[in-house]
Amino acid sequence: MAHDCSFVDDVVRKGRVSTDDEILLAHSKDEGPHDAHRPDVVVWPGSVSEISALLSAANTRKVPVTPWSGGTSIEGNPIPVAGGIVLDTYECNEITVRNDDLQAVVGPGVVYDDLNAALEPYDLRFAPGIAAGDVATIGGMIANNASGLNAVRYGVTGDHVLRLEVVLPDGRIIECGRDVPKTTAGYNLKDLFVGSEGTLGVITEATLSLEGVPRHRHAALVTFSSNTAASRAVSTIMGSGLKPGALEFMDSQLVRLLNEYREDADFPDPLSC
Repeated sequence: MAHDCSFVDDVVRKGRVSTDDEILLAHSKDEGPHDAHRPDVVVWPGSVSEISALLSAANTRKVPVTPWSGGTSIEGNPIPVAGGIVLDTYECNEITVRNDDLQAVVGPGVVYDDLNAALEPYDLRFAPGIAAGDVATIGGMIANNASGLNAVRYGVTGDHVLRLEVVLPDGRIIECGRDVPKTTAGYNLKDLFVGSEGTLGVITEATLSLEGVPRHRHAALVTFSSNTAASRAVSTIMGSGLKPGALEFMDSQLVRLLNEYREDADFPDPLSC
């Protein structure tokens, strides 16, 4: 069912709206195995006020809106299953570093690796590392509460979100959370939006807590006789008070595939371990 989205030209600046077939196709699916669903139109709002006006107008006309960030999810949440509008926040990529406060204020379209590149001169970083850091955006990471190898030490994305600016489906703009680690001021709405996958509103700005960059790093490769033995080793490490920066588990099949795929890979043969 096609939706009448002609009104978007009245609320979004010229040049930020597309019905081009290639653009619609590119925004019809994520990196997962889910079926593609083409939107009727893709828009790139350039400000919070435009996002607010767009959502208000779409809500009045009952036109579905699907937020889109990096499109790297494998869960299907950025797919516009009901058609309508895909709201692409990729160009909302402002970064303000508050290095003395160990914080950064960012737009939802900021790419994870780009944020850490901006933080490098301050010897700081946004710690929840993810595999798709070169393309995944902060807005998508918050919407999915993303995590990666560093979660064992630094936690997941939501553990570093201090404050959010969100546009609700009816166009209202709200702020939740505070630029401090702890506050008691009513309901904790911030954590309600973290991990909500775009179903409750569009994240337009986030204040994030940062970590210092470790001065020294050491890596260890260990083989185990079974998956159970590897799991027990992790439990022992964590229970000992040690806090590894990252932990990665590879089973025997993955080790063999890596050795076959990469010429420079030289992992021990799991059959001989």
